[in-house]
Amino acid sequence: MAWVVAPEEFMLENKVEETIQKYNLIPRDESVLVGVSGGADSMSLLHYLCNSISNAGSRLKVAHLDHGFREKSKEETDFVRRMCRKLEVPFYGARINVPYYREKWGLSAQEAARLARLYFYWKAASYFKVRIVATGHHRDDQVETVLLNFLHGSGLDGLTGMQVSRRFRNLTLIRPLIEVSKEEINSYCMAQGISYIQDESNFKNIYRRNKVRRELLPQLEEYNPRIKEALYQLGRILEADRSYLEKQTRSYFARSARVETGRVVIKCSTFKEMPLSMQRRLIRMAYSLAVGVKYKPAFMHVEDMVNLACHGQTGKELDLPGGGLAYKTSRELIIQRFSSCVDSPAPVPLNIPGSTYIPGFNLTLYTAIKEVHELSWPPAVNQAYVDYQRISLPLYVRAREPGDRFKPLGLNQAKKVKDLFIDLKVPRQERDSCPLITTSNNEIAWVAGYRVSEDFKVTGETQKVLVISMVKTNNSG
Repeated sequence: MAWVVAPEEFMLENKVEETIQKYNLIPRDESVLVGVSGGADSMSLLHYLCNSISNAGSRLKVAHLDHGFREKSKEETDFVRRMCRKLEVPFYGARINVPYYREKWGLSAQEAARLARLYFYWKAASYFKVRIVATGHHRDDQVETVLLNFLHGSGLDGLTGMQVSRRFRNLTLIRPLIEVSKEEINSYCMAQGISYIQDESNFKNIYRRNKVRRELLPQLEEYNPRIKEALYQLGRILEADRSYLEKQTRSYFARSARVETGRVVIKCSTFKEMPLSMQRRLIRMAYSLAVGVKYKPAFMHVEDMVNLACHGQTGKELDLPGGGLAYKTSRELIIQRFSSCVDSPAPVPLNIPGSTYIPGFNLTLYTAIKEVHELSWPPAVNQAYVDYQRISLPLYVRAREPGDRFKPLGLNQAKKVKDLFIDLKVPRQERDSCPLITTSNNEIAWVAGYRVSEDFKVTGETQKVLVISMVKTNNSG
């Protein structure tokens, strides 16, 4: 009996079909946006999907991004557009000046390009009303990613490499070629007569990934001729572990943390009882939710946040990558993206008497005019008593501004609001969310929740008192 060896093109087709079926990457009748650069990887994926998907002419769309790195990029765009016209597949193209954003964001060229592509795919998918985006990442890409992440000192998540599918906003990003080697892709293109463009930058050792591919992997093969297979298997083994730990982390997160607008709050007493592995994973999850998925804290930053939650002093703060900020209260660790801006900086007139919702602060202020004998002393923390006859109406609610000064109750000289916050040890990240109540002359009557002005305090000569109460709210009702 003679053995029949399947041609290379059928090996690719069988592997891709198996991957799609195994992970249910393309549900029945679902449209797919294919990211096509014009290289062998994406062109082979596009041709495979055109041949294998029913009603491909109506279900497939193509997105091509010119990254603005090379002079020949316009030729690549024209090439992909012509191929789409030949295959009768809708084309969506754009150019993004990635070098500009690379410098603006302080990222590597490849990381800036990756983020630009994600944003571009999201726009293209929105244009076509598609929820699935397929890219041409293959098995060799996976091997290089695992090795690169190892060199960067990554933990388990990085050593799993790329996922077969993942979510980005409202999209599902899929990698149907992830089980296919670069050699199999090249053989498929040759057998099928698929034209593609060679990216000259792939042959230059100016990027770390290229050096890993062209220099490091060949050297490692001297120690293990099957190093690529070993690294690929490592990623698959760890992916199963990662999936389990991710599920456990979500369970711990539900018991010990909550997501609020612009921040994540972690209950320290519960956090301390967790295994260290879960503490680190929960911190990374909280950070991505609060600061953004493109900002990844280094190991030392994660350790600093773990130590702050478990052993840190109340009021201590940590400045973190991507504008992140972590600080400790008496019972909680807060992680948020630091911003000096509130949502509604314009002054809001205060209804007297009545209620006023302040959307930028998610607060409602209630006012009432009372006689002195009607008051309960001392006022609550969220209340202020001011001499009604001494204020100049109307009153306004606004955010603090640089240089704001007033006389805190008990002092006869003006003081910067910033200095008051420092003296009272108000965490920096909470200062801009503190509203100021000002008169029509822009004099500060109350730094809400902290101090009334000496100039407007209730005295023995006061006849009528304006009572202002501040209540947290989440709606404009």
